Amino acid sequence: MSLDIPEKIKSFNWTVQPANPTLVTKGVDLSLTWKFTLTADEQTKSQTFHFIRWTKFNEASSNYDLIGGTAFLKATGSRSFAKPSAPHIKIDRNDQATLLINNVRTEDEGTYKIEYGVEINGTLLANHEVNVTVLEHPEIINASNDQDVCEGSMVTLGCHATGKPAPNITWTRMWENGTDSDELPSVDGNYVISNASKSSNGTYRCKAFNGVGDTANQTVEVIVKYSLSVSRVVRSSDTVTEGDAYNQSCEATGDPMPNVAWITVRNNQRSDGNLLNFTNIDRNDAGDYKCEANNRCGVKTKTAAVSVFYQPSNVSLKTNAKNKVCAGTPVSFECSAVANPLVHTYLSYENNVIVSNMGNLGTVVREMENAGEYAFRCEANNSIQRLSRSRNIIWTVTEPPSVQLEERKVAKEGENISVYCNASGVPPPTVSWRKLRINGDITNGHSLNINNISRCQGGEYICTATNICGTASTTIDIEVQYGPYVVGSIRHVVKEGHCATLFCPVLGKPAPDITWYKGNETDAIMSAKSTLEFHLTSMDVNGWYTCFAKNSMGNVTTSVLQEIEISGKYTHHAISNNAYRHHNKPKNEMAMKNIEQSLANSSTFNQPGAEYMDLKETSADKIKSQSADQGADYAALDPSTRSWEVERDHVAIEKIVGKGAFGQVAKGTVTELRGRPGTTIAAKKMLKGGSPYPRMDGRKIANLLQEGYKMPKPPHVDEELYQVMMKCWKNDPDARPTFIELTMQLKDMEATHKVIITIKTKVSFTSFHLDGLIICTHLLNSNEVLHWIFFCHVTEAKVPPKAAEKRTRMFQ
Repeated sequence: MSLDIPEKIKSFNWTVQPANPTLVTKGVDLSLTWKFTLTADEQTKSQTFHFIRWTKFNEASSNYDLIGGTAFLKATGSRSFAKPSAPHIKIDRNDQATLLINNVRTEDEGTYKIEYGVEINGTLLANHEVNVTVLEHPEIINASNDQDVCEGSMVTLGCHATGKPAPNITWTRMWENGTDSDELPSVDGNYVISNASKSSNGTYRCKAFNGVGDTANQTVEVIVKYSLSVSRVVRSSDTVTEGDAYNQSCEATGDPMPNVAWITVRNNQRSDGNLLNFTNIDRNDAGDYKCEANNRCGVKTKTAAVSVFYQPSNVSLKTNAKNKVCAGTPVSFECSAVANPLVHTYLSYENNVIVSNMGNLGTVVREMENAGEYAFRCEANNSIQRLSRSRNIIWTVTEPPSVQLEERKVAKEGENISVYCNASGVPPPTVSWRKLRINGDITNGHSLNINNISRCQGGEYICTATNICGTASTTIDIEVQYGPYVVGSIRHVVKEGHCATLFCPVLGKPAPDITWYKGNETDAIMSAKSTLEFHLTSMDVNGWYTCFAKNSMGNVTTSVLQEIEISGKYTHHAISNNAYRHHNKPKNEMAMKNIEQSLANSSTFNQPGAEYMDLKETSADKIKSQSADQGADYAALDPSTRSWEVERDHVAIEKIVGKGAFGQVAKGTVTELRGRPGTTIAAKKMLKGGSPYPRMDGRKIANLLQEGYKMPKPPHVDEELYQVMMKCWKNDPDARPTFIELTMQLKDMEATHKVIITIKTKVSFTSFHLDGLIICTHLLNSNEVLHWIFFCHVTEAKVPPKAAEKRTRMFQ
């Protein structure tokens, strides 16, 4: 091989290269030729050794596969050639660097690379790549067959071809003279006839062309057949009545001539032929019938309804209630029937008399007004002019009870009275009497009879009548009149210069008229009101006042004592009857105002325990001394009894009823409770210790606390006990300790200070009411016995009977 080397070549240079890309048609021969020039140094080296190598890129392995090559070695003096990998690929030995590909195939397409080097170690001097693209003639590989379709069908003509580049596919229609129409609209080689008609008959041509060789084409024949139709249904008459003869026929056309049949829609029963015939039609034959016509081009149908007229039947009357109702109850009636045409009028009958037109809906609401027995039925009418009736429904109407009673009855105490409750109803009601506001006995019967009536039997009574229709009731107020009587003595203490109000301690019905006198001076009336008021008190108004009470049943006279307190002291008078005598106190009891502070600090808690001081009974004429033993009896506390904190001077002890850890329980007369005299239960334990504030009146402490004042810590009160007292004074009731919490705190203190605390879990605080303020007292028994009073702002609550009984029993 000789190389033409120009002078002064500075580097290797390709002088001839194949076109990139190189396009070649499949089946022809391809020559890929390269030429190059070398530098002087490269030329010298090539005289000793040089090589040329062709490779092709393998997409599967991403490597270049060897196709063929040639090499020159000076030592041998000749060129050697590597055999190409494929027999149709050759190396032109007469040219500088030419690769021959005969009868190009599809797989010959790809990237070819030539490499040149002059070093024995294989170092490349230069290389070059060229892309070979193999072009292919268009070829139709798949096209639609001839189409034989029915009119109205959708026809799709498809054509698919191969080639490289991908051929363009078009459709045209061949006319009878052999020429083609303009190009028809197609998508991806498909031409669609959406609604084939007679004009769609003909020959259609598919063409494929990609610029390589000639155009490929193929033809398809389209044959359109006539479609069928059901034109109409012919009836023998427009209306048909049950029992008549009737028929209807179906008219259908098509090519070829269609087959016709009638199909009953409700059960899919088939009857061949175009005539549907009934010789004696009835209501069960009514419904939809479908005429079906079919041939090779498909099926056509037409539906016709058959309506059979008949008179109302299955007439039924229904209600929303049972057959027995109470008078005044609204009842809904609903009449229904089966008919064609529909019922235009429903009528309702009561005892064979028309009572209402129920319209075409057949509903009505009636209020059953009067008691009795009734027969109801309904009637249905349509245009057939034949009547149909329902069966009778028998109703029984009852009446709810009604009660008549006088509103008020007045009786004198000790009389016999009888009150009649006039109750009626169907069926006759049961009648009973009961006194309101108490769980009293129930008296059955129309009459309420009370012999020797007492004031406690007065009040409101209710008469109740009941039957199956409900309950009725009314009340009567029975007023029992009695003469005035004294309910207790009153001793009223008031500071000088303050206002004061005296109450007359009498009760009576009707309410007695009150007359006030000073002392026994009955000739000078001070007031004719129920209370005696003083706007500014002084020593001039100190003393006894007489109260005279009178009503239609009698009269009574009693006295009220008013004592004026001057600078913490007050004058006192002996109180008659059952009042306690302040100046003659039992020697073994101590007045609270005389108790001195006895504890300097908490160290005195280690002194020996004190003994209880017994309460003593008093009477009107003398004071009897009697200690209550553990077996003394006691009386249950009346649930209506209320309690107040009172001074010992205002309690006249009548009977010792109990004794326990908190002291003795006594029953006696309490006075000066702001106009609330009466008999109550008073608990009192006189101890040798002292209260936290021994020189202060209990009411004064309560007033200070109610105004938000926090009592200071007394020097003789232990700090821990004072903190317990402080918690009881909190304004928020929810923030104050419960009895359980207070019990636990005191028990903890007992364990810490070795203090003997007598507390039982079942025991609750004793509550004393003072002007809406409840003073909760708790008595603490320690070695140096103390009397503690904790004041709490809480809501006043009623005491149920069982709780009240516990409050009495807790002192045992």
